[in-house]
Amino acid sequence: MQFKDIGRRIREIRRVKGMTQKELAKKLGVSWEMISRYENGKSNPLGRIFAIARALEVEPSALLQDSYSVSQISDRFLGKSLSAPIPLITELPGDLHSESQLKRLVATTPFYFNWLNITDLDNHFALMLSGLGENLINRTHVPWTRPTIGVFRFVKNTDSESTFLYATAQGKLAVGKLGSGEIPLARLVVLIVDFADRLKFGS
Repeated sequence: MQFKDIGRRIREIRRVKGMTQKELAKKLGVSWEMISRYENGKSNPLGRIFAIARALEVEPSALLQDSYSVSQISDRFLGKSLSAPIPLITELPGDLHSESQLKRLVATTPFYFNWLNITDLDNHFALMLSGLGENLINRTHVPWTRPTIGVFRFVKNTDSESTFLYATAQGKLAVGKLGSGEIPLARLVVLIVDFADRLKFGS
């Protein structure tokens, strides 16, 4: 994970904006030492990348574009049109355990992810998987050490072959195959790695 490249962009943009580490820290509600750790690549900033971008008044892609590209996304799968925005969740509350709670969260998210021109946009949302830490268990075969987004769809039917965002029997949230006593919230459509140029703020 090339946190140093992201940190360098944070430092460069902060300086261009004439902002000190303490001033940025105050906007984010963290210590200036944490900003220093982000800028020096010693701490993972992905969990706060949207808040940092908003504080610096730039798009999230401005902080990621030097380190990551979208070359790993299959053009054959994605097609040519990427103009349809779907809600992008960047944080998961610890008490989220039902589909109705998730739908309320999706309806109030301020960020968007450019996705395919699909007809049922209301049933789709994106979830920033990398940077969520203990709030989300990864039970897929793909590591989330690089910037990773999952596109999900609300569905009524479940099957043993699909991958879901679900609530475990222990009350945790996870992405993977369903097991006994686990409650599906949404089905995974695709995992996307290196997504920087598809992010934007809501208007």
